[in-house]
Amino acid sequence: METGNRESAYDMHSADAFIAASPSAPVNTDLAASRLAAHLRKQSYGWLGLCFLGNTALEVIDYARGRPAIRSSWPLLTGSGPNVAAVFAIAGALVAIALLDPIGPLRRMHPARRVNPVLLFTLLGLLLWEAVQPYTANGVFDWHDVAATVLASAGITLIWPHVRWLNVANEHDSLPASDA
Repeated sequence: METGNRESAYDMHSADAFIAASPSAPVNTDLAASRLAAHLRKQSYGWLGLCFLGNTALEVIDYARGRPAIRSSWPLLTGSGPNVAAVFAIAGALVAIALLDPIGPLRRMHPARRVNPVLLFTLLGLLLWEAVQPYTANGVFDWHDVAATVLASAGITLIWPHVRWLNVANEHDSLPASDA
């Protein structure tokens, strides 16, 4: 079976194009495309769950900040904890969107390769927010917040390929050598 040109297949935004470019493409591409779409949907639920956990952590930390006894007992959690939770909340939402409805250059990428650019975008956005905070009304630049953001981003970048419900790569997919 002719596998087609990988480069032209990645220019299209459809599971059919990816399946057709795969060297082990099954005969029934409609069935394979629907399986890939279902797999991406399932993985996006995992990332949305991560987003939910991050938002829940933000609410719990916000509650703890309002209680002086908790705030004084756990100053690092109430101070830099929101940065860790924000990485999970924002990255989870953005990765789910990138999997289900990619835009721009993400369309040409294999779904498993869309995650790291989105995580990098999240990290840069949160670090930019830390840099801008001294110029806001009540914001303060804090190196603990920067360290918490970087550590949470590094942690999620290292962990996501090994967690089954976050791993976008399917055992039936074959990643191309490059997405250029």
